[in-house]
Formats: sequence, C-alpha cells, structure tokens
Amino acid sequence: MNCALLVKEKMKAIKQELIEHYTYLHQHPELSFQEFNTTTYIKNELTRLGIEITDMDSSVGVVGLLHGTNEGPCVALRADIDGLPIQEQSSCLTPSLTDGVSHTCGHDGHISCLLGAARILSQMTDCFCGTIKFIFQPAEEGAGGAEYFAKKGCMEAPHVDAIFGLHNASTVKSGFLGLKTGGIMAAVHKFKIILTGKGGHGAIPESNIDSIVAASSIIQGLQTITSRNVPPTQASVVSVCSIHAGDGLTFNVNPEVVEMAGTCRCYSKEMEQLIERRFKEIVTQIAAAYQVQAQIDYIPLHSAVINDEALYPYAVEAANALSIPYIEPTPSTAGDDFSTFADYAPAYFFWLGNYNEDKDTIYPLHSPKFKIDTDTLSIGAGIYAMSALSYLNHIK
Repeated sequence: MNCALLVKEKMKAIKQELIEHYTYLHQHPELSFQEFNTTTYIKNELTRLGIEITDMDSSVGVVGLLHGTNEGPCVALRADIDGLPIQEQSSCLTPSLTDGVSHTCGHDGHISCLLGAARILSQMTDCFCGTIKFIFQPAEEGAGGAEYFAKKGCMEAPHVDAIFGLHNASTVKSGFLGLKTGGIMAAVHKFKIILTGKGGHGAIPESNIDSIVAASSIIQGLQTITSRNVPPTQASVVSVCSIHAGDGLTFNVNPEVVEMAGTCRCYSKEMEQLIERRFKEIVTQIAAAYQVQAQIDYIPLHSAVINDEALYPYAVEAANALSIPYIEPTPSTAGDDFSTFADYAPAYFFWLGNYNEDKDTIYPLHSPKFKIDTDTLSIGAGIYAMSALSYLNHIK
C-alpha cells in the first residue's frame, strides 16, 4: 500500500472541507483560556471521525487519540487554538464576527490543518502501528497554554515519543515549507522595571534624585548585552518597548517613578541565562550609580523552539513523499510555546508558507491585515499526517 499516494489523494479530496473549517473558525475567534466554542467545535469534529477524546479536566483544549492496527510508539501532532485581542482589518471575505478579537496569527488555519490530518489518518489506520495523538492546545499567545496543557497530562497516557507542530509563515512562499534543524523561533522573555527616585522641581535638580536620567542610562546600557555580551555569531534582541514617567506633559517636574517594559529574545538556553544575568546586573548597578531604587520583574515565558536533529529526516521524508517543495528558512525572533513540549519529547516544528501577493497574504503575524492563503490548508493537513506516518513507520 502506498501511504503517501493515499495522503496525496485525500489532501485533494478535503480541500473544500478545510476551507469550511477555516471560515467558521476565522469568524468565531476566542481569546486565550476562553476557547469554549472552539473546543466544542473540535470535539464534535473528532467525534464524527471516530477519534477517541481524552478527558483533560479542562474546559478549553482537546486531545484526541487514534490507534493503528497494532501497538507501537505514540506520535503527537499539535495545533494552537486561541485568537488575539486585535480588530481585524484584512481583505478576508469572511472576517471575524467578534468585535476586537481576531485570528491574526493564523491559529484558525492551524486548527483546520490538524482537523484535516485527523480526517486523513482516521481513514488510514492500517497504514501505521502505534498511536497518533492530536493536541489542540489553548492559550498559546503568551498565556502559558503549552505548560498548562502539559501539566494536565497531554504528553502522557500514552507517553508521547515525538511531537510535530507547524506555524504559518508569511516569510515563506505559499506552497513551500520551511524545514531546518536547530533554532527556528526565539525564546521569549518579558520584563518590567520600576525605578524610584526623589521627585521635585525640574529647575532644582540638585534637590532631586532623577529617575528619568537613570532610565535613559539603563536603556543605553541594556543595548550592550547584544552588542558586547552575546557572540556576534548568535542573534539576540533586547528591546525596551514602553516607558512611562510623570503625569501629562509637565515641563518643570522631575517625577519620582519611571516604569519600563520590554522583551528579550534569543535561540539557546545558554544565551537565555547570559541575557538574564547581564540584564539584572546592568539595571541594578546603573540604578545604584544614579541612587535610584530598582524593582525588576524578569519573566522567561518560554524557551526557543529548537528542532530536534533526529526528527529532521522524518520531516524531509514527509515533504518529499508528498512532493511539497521546501527551503531552509531564516529563524524568526517571534516565539511559540511549542518549545515547552520539547521538555517532554523530541520535537519538530514546520513552517507552512503563506506569502502570496495575488491573494494579499503578505502581512506579518499579528498585523490587523493578516490573513491565510486557504490553498495552504491541505498542504498543512498533509504534512501533519505524513510526518506522523513517516515517524511511526520507521520507529520500532
């Protein structure tokens, strides 16, 4: 039996069904940990396909199980399901019906792809031994959904031996995949700094302790982490993204408090540790030099998405089997909490090309103009399905 040929045939057969999934999901986005309707929709579809639903003791998110003809390892396929608090401004003909909420990161497409893979694989259980686990994870958008679901046990019962995921990418041409080993998406850390000095009249600075001057020096100092501490062969970002001081546009008052917030990004655990250490040293020591008090809240949200080298051959085999062209993409400094699952099993993350000028799918993730090229949905469904088959048919 030529399993790849069957997957190809089924990819074509379900194109319209995938667009229908996408249309509904795109029009009904839900925020992190509020994906109640989305969860019900996914459960109903998996049940219709005869896929076993696992009780996750959670009102959001779904895990489905599909067993092959005999016992064997377990491979998981993951999609994220939450939307964003962004008002959609795209050229999509079926836009979000929820004011102020949209799928401007394409998770509606990811769900549709994984539902498509479930449809394909549910008709091919004689093509594999073992178990395929479908993980529809809530709250990817900075809310800790992967960790939440992992702690709920989504990677156990049965234990997951390998996991594959994907994300649409407007930096990759539609019809192509992005495949690579190593870091593909960055670690995401966030920070908040509160500097407290002594406020007073701006014309009598010697009587004050100026937290604004201290803040400006700290901002400059933090830039040296990337330029002078991180090796030039490794990419990193340290960005102060907001700063607040004073009330209104006062011209003659030194405020007592300055608040700053921002993000740090990199591609390895070693650099995560280095950046956090230098960040705290720089803020603490510059604050002391300017005689202000510094409160630092430095929060590592999740690590970099690092593709397991041992899974790369299965990814390549799956793409080749389905005749899907691929490139080696430049890693993104955006992040994804798919990295959390790599603490439980070898993990691999595909990029699903989405850039198509003719369809106006050229906008970056989280842009209010972002939308999906629906022709890519069957490609995503196919690569999900084929990567699982490739892995299960080689691992004994």
